[in-house]
Amino acid sequence: MEKYKLGIIDETEKDRIKSIAHFEDNNVYNFECVELSLEVDSEDEIIEQIIEQKLDCVAIDYKLIDHPRLSFNGNIVLNKLLSEKYKFPAFILTNLVPDASQENIDDFRIISKRAINPESQEGEELINKLKNYTDKYYKRIKESEDELYDLIEKERSEEINDIERDRMIELDDFLEHSLSSKSKIPSGWKKPSGFEDISKMTKLAEEILNEIKSENE
Repeated sequence: MEKYKLGIIDETEKDRIKSIAHFEDNNVYNFECVELSLEVDSEDEIIEQIIEQKLDCVAIDYKLIDHPRLSFNGNIVLNKLLSEKYKFPAFILTNLVPDASQENIDDFRIISKRAINPESQEGEELINKLKNYTDKYYKRIKESEDELYDLIEKERSEEINDIERDRMIELDDFLEHSLSSKSKIPSGWKKPSGFEDISKMTKLAEEILNEIKSENE
């Protein structure tokens, strides 16, 4: 069974070690844990690490603000991450569940640190929860890819209807957003009325590149 790469974001070394031991030493679902650096200036730099290291899921401590360098908590990282990677398997680990519940976070993403105990029922449930959610996330991506491929084939053979074309755009949006919304092409540009604008922009970009090349010769 392939391991999922689980990012650990926690300002407390003791809690990081405990989390890594819990997730890596379980007997059923092994995770490969990756500690993320908190020597950053913003939550954007943490999210860049998640994307660059191609993590499959992340566990984020709520009270990141306790770190001397940080001015934000884990909920800020979580919400920014989910705006970049739609429905990504990301969770808040905290000893302050009531406080975290007051934030703009779905309750199922908030996990008590008391569950990080390999000898408890909670510990086993936590492992299952992360594994199952991550499985479902990547299953949805795979199913979306397969459906999109079929619709693209219908488009090529000119057998597609308007409802299917809208569905194709919806699937493409989801898959692009699963990677990073920064690279998303606006949905309107994918519709037939947007093709002409893309063509004009491509032509303009080619002209600019040619001018730059001429100046450097």
